[in-house]
Amino acid sequence: KNILFIIVLILPLHSFCQELPADSLILKCIFGKTDKDGKTYTCPYDGNENIYSYEKSLVYRISFKTAVTLDNKDLILTIAEAPYGTQHGHQFGIWNIYFFKSSANGLVLVDSIKSDGPEPIGDKSEFEIVDIGKNRKAIIFTFQSTGNQHFENTKYVDLLTIHQLKYLMTINSEYDNSVWKMPDSDTAKCSAEKFRESFEILKSDKEWYDIRVHRVDYKFTAGCQNSVIASESEKVYVYTDGKYTERKQD
Repeated sequence: KNILFIIVLILPLHSFCQELPADSLILKCIFGKTDKDGKTYTCPYDGNENIYSYEKSLVYRISFKTAVTLDNKDLILTIAEAPYGTQHGHQFGIWNIYFFKSSANGLVLVDSIKSDGPEPIGDKSEFEIVDIGKNRKAIIFTFQSTGNQHFENTKYVDLLTIHQLKYLMTINSEYDNSVWKMPDSDTAKCSAEKFRESFEILKSDKEWYDIRVHRVDYKFTAGCQNSVIASESEKVYVYTDGKYTERKQD
């Protein structure tokens, strides 16, 4: 009886689980075919004269996929990303968002949000879908780069809809230019800048959730050898006139 009871519990839970489609299937649905490995799709690209690159093609791969509900529709969101060239030490590339739905005949493309051209994507791009309010979701794109000896980790928060992205706010997760600012002497004054920001989405009964950002600023010892906390601060951002702004103190 105990075994039967466990099976009865598992079956309803399993019905809510949807396995995400393979990357090869997604790429075929978008581009009509894949490269031989099934993990990428390569197409010619004339390039951009302002971006340095030896490449004459774009190689797309699926960098993110997840199930998401938008406008009461159960969809599969995928991001196809193609690195292309560098500018000022930063990696550029193209990433497009595609929305699919599952049907009896397989995967069906519902809509897409495409880049106009190469833009900064960083050394490592990460994506996250979060609840930003009642029946509202945001996509957080993390840009990380060590271009020009500056370490930068920045999160861009955009309102996510099926048809477009709308910028909401930027969170400067981490910045450190001590390598660039390293003085010639271990005893010289260090003028480098370093800070970190963490954030928390404050869920409530509000139409748009508030976002709390905690910031830590650092100062360096002589020669930029070590960093210590100089100050800490906290701010709350609220949704006003289409974007998030700092809440004014009473």
